[in-house]
Amino acid sequence: MSQASSCACTAIPFGPGATLRARGHIFIPRLGVDSGKEHISTLFEYNGNFVSGDQINKSLRSPPPHAHRATPARISSHKAAIMGVENKKTRTKTRRHTRDLDQIKSDMLSSKHLSQYQATKATEDLPGLGEFYCVECAKWFEGENSQRTHLKGKNHKRRVKALKDEPYSQKEAEAAVGLRTDNGPLRTSVSKPQTIEVEMAT
Repeated sequence: MSQASSCACTAIPFGPGATLRARGHIFIPRLGVDSGKEHISTLFEYNGNFVSGDQINKSLRSPPPHAHRATPARISSHKAAIMGVENKKTRTKTRRHTRDLDQIKSDMLSSKHLSQYQATKATEDLPGLGEFYCVECAKWFEGENSQRTHLKGKNHKRRVKALKDEPYSQKEAEAAVGLRTDNGPLRTSVSKPQTIEVEMAT
């Protein structure tokens, strides 16, 4: 039985024409949840080696090790497909949508425009009761420390840099999607060449 217990640890591949001879029974200790218990398995002889029936079932069930390998091209295309889908999801998500750049620019230029927007929000629902507000990012904060940390951060500096450019007007936005009047190319009036008669002295 010592030979059988040593062979029970190795996995032996079994071909389609393998001849197996039953040689007795063996007690195999179970691992994992059923550790400490034993179950009886039939002992077979295959090419001079002793193997258990559990090993035969396992080797017949499991595919060859290279069966589940994916090629690098397949992996990269799969990643690209996932990245594209994720990008579309985040692009169309409006849950965390803040004010647009043209609205923020109007807030910075006119305090009346900003106060009109802030009046639409209930102060008890806002973080810090609406006291700590970043105009450039259109965002409220819990306290002065969190607002100060935000002002030093990369997101705030990126928004300030974006606000330096002139925001798009409604006319430019409509022109970008093709909503504009196209009267065709301008036609310039071509004047006919004048014939000048010159008298030559003889």
